Amino acid sequence: MQKNIPVRRIHLKTRYIIAELVILALILAVTCLVYLTGGTNYAFSHLMYLPIILSACYLGIKEAAAAALLAGLAVGPLMPQNVASGLMQPAVNWMVRLSVFVTIGITSALFFRRIKAYKKAETDRAYINIITGYPNIGKLNVDLDELLDRETPFSIIGFRVVNISGINQNISYDIGVCVIVKALEMLSRLSGKTVYSIDTNEFAVILPGMSIADAKSLGEAFLNKTLEPFLIDRIEIRLLINGCVVYCPLQTSDSYQLIKKMKMTLDRATGKIGIYVFDDEMEIRSKNQSELIPQLLNAIQNDELSLVYQPKVSLTGEGDRSVEALLRWNHPTRGQLGPGEFLKTAEEAGIIREITKIVIKKAIGQKEHWKLAGTPVNIAINISPKDLDNNSVISYIAEILEDSRLDLSLLEIELTERGIMENQEIIIPFFEHLRQRGIRIALDDYGTGYNSLVNMFRIPLDYIKIDKFLIDHVLDHTYNLIIEAIINVAHKMDRKVIAEGVEKKEQLDALRQLGCDYIQGYYLSKPLPPDEVMRFYGEGENRQERAKKG
Repeated sequence: MQKNIPVRRIHLKTRYIIAELVILALILAVTCLVYLTGGTNYAFSHLMYLPIILSACYLGIKEAAAAALLAGLAVGPLMPQNVASGLMQPAVNWMVRLSVFVTIGITSALFFRRIKAYKKAETDRAYINIITGYPNIGKLNVDLDELLDRETPFSIIGFRVVNISGINQNISYDIGVCVIVKALEMLSRLSGKTVYSIDTNEFAVILPGMSIADAKSLGEAFLNKTLEPFLIDRIEIRLLINGCVVYCPLQTSDSYQLIKKMKMTLDRATGKIGIYVFDDEMEIRSKNQSELIPQLLNAIQNDELSLVYQPKVSLTGEGDRSVEALLRWNHPTRGQLGPGEFLKTAEEAGIIREITKIVIKKAIGQKEHWKLAGTPVNIAINISPKDLDNNSVISYIAEILEDSRLDLSLLEIELTERGIMENQEIIIPFFEHLRQRGIRIALDDYGTGYNSLVNMFRIPLDYIKIDKFLIDHVLDHTYNLIIEAIINVAHKMDRKVIAEGVEKKEQLDALRQLGCDYIQGYYLSKPLPPDEVMRFYGEGENRQERAKKG
């Protein structure tokens, strides 16, 4: 998108006066030319059509008629037919010419009016979102430029409906459009301003003269109203919306940058509900992330990605060795980076699938190495929901399955419930096939966000992995009851339960009492390089015994 450069617009009245002066000058110039070239006997009087048509084009019907009348009189009764002989024109000649001039002027003005009306209608259509009927991002750009030219301070609030895809897919696209239009109408009534429908699920409103705090308050008031369900065709729909505020001129003085910062803030608020105010730190983080993309591509090519392994220990005395593979980036200048510093950027850039393939390849290689060394270890691999946007990773795993030389029984796949259910037509049959080959499946981050007991029945699983948030609060009675319920249901369904993020002995003791099967976390061990995993299982007091004893 090319940067918009604001241009100072000449006031309409000034432009009108300039046009009038230019037309008068042209009439005077043509009059002089006709006289100096010998009078109306010659064709130069026809040049009067130029100021008449220009007047019709730029000024209007009355002005064109007045210009035609003035032009007709200028080369009319006082203009000789032949200057050299002093012969004057017959009255009928100049009167007919004047009539023709006026007719041409009025006809041209009507013609240009028709053209302008047609162009305005086309322009209006170009500035309207054809889905919602509200002004679009093009109109937003135009209106922003006008405010910037007038140097009017203003806030702009942008909104994004984060669950519109689910509404479109699970109910209907038409219902989704109706819900968006309802939200636009509500915002228009609340703000009293023009609302711009700038994308399928995004809209904005400009608030001239309004401070950041007031704009945020208005945005929060709108979100509070949208918490109530919408009733469309007797279907109850709930919207999840996040919003952002950008202030001009404090945070930008350019329409392109303003819209860019608005979208950047909405992107940072993805998955969160509320109103977020743009700050310069967001732009710095965005710049840093954009710089990471080419570096990540180099990391993939130069084998800078490696794995560390966090042990999972049984609380039931089963004794199997198990670890979760965690990705690290050995950055040439910044040192070792954890996945939180680059995986989101990889997902946004569309290169997460290549990274996942590297993780799978390295994990399988390490598993084989440990097996040959006489220490077989189960390795769990995380799959990102973004990996399932196309068949690239699934096809890669399918290729591995076809290799009969590999023993895949020590592999585990971890995936969040959202990632599974958004691709369930493909994933559930695929998981069944994986389990037939001995690969075990774990449902990651269970207990917060997008979770359903029904899906625990539907998805072919071996493990339920309780989210760290619940484990952090396991000593709280309410959360303790939730964890106990999850464990009991999982056991009745023949699923084992893993607690992640265990950092204290008290947490371990509580989980043991609740019947949890496995734990992992810093209380037992930080993520370890491959060689230290062997020492973890082979040296000193057996961690399995430590876990059982607490």
